[in-house]
Amino acid sequence: MPVFVSMLGFDVRGTQLRYDNLSITLFSVLSAITVFLALLITGKTLVWWRLLVAAAVMAFGFGDVHQLLLGALRIQGTVDRSLVSTVAVYVIAFVLSALTLWFSLWVGSVPMVLAGAVLYAVMVTGMHYAGLTGLQVHVDPNAPAPHGNVLFTFFVPFFIIGTLSLAIPITAILVAPDRREARTPSRTPEPADVHSTSLQAASQHAATQPGARRPESVL
Repeated sequence: MPVFVSMLGFDVRGTQLRYDNLSITLFSVLSAITVFLALLITGKTLVWWRLLVAAAVMAFGFGDVHQLLLGALRIQGTVDRSLVSTVAVYVIAFVLSALTLWFSLWVGSVPMVLAGAVLYAVMVTGMHYAGLTGLQVHVDPNAPAPHGNVLFTFFVPFFIIGTLSLAIPITAILVAPDRREARTPSRTPEPADVHSTSLQAASQHAATQPGARRPESVL
């Protein structure tokens, strides 16, 4: 979503901008699969070698997703990318992935979650613009018009899916039975209840003793 929003403001003078449908489709599928695999590899406990492998998988997805988006760009001319900026994208993606997975295992307090969210946003934006700095376009007025769709065509379904992906889990967590029970204050027993329970327990104990006389009903 942040990458899409930033690319909506990207423009090249002297040519139309279009995006390849296949590359954008791979962009969406790869971004979901690699993050899911990284979470499965990481597990629920902190094991450093698993964390590093998962971070590498997640960084591969983040970096490739970014490269797919830039590779999907179509103009009336050619688009080139710098090797240095490409390497920088993958390095930032690896650090971002490792920190994100590490945070997901041990951070529980709200201030730390907010700090992690800010750090995540900064690094995702930095990764994106590190890739854009190496982007070089060469407009050729004699070249054929680019084929594809405008980016806003893809942005609308992404926005809807992204909103639902946040709303549905949050709603499920809020209505979960364990959270409702945790929010319900426990009932403190009244003194009369405690006294009645103690008398009942004493009566049952006396009735089980050898030779004890069974109590008779008093009308």
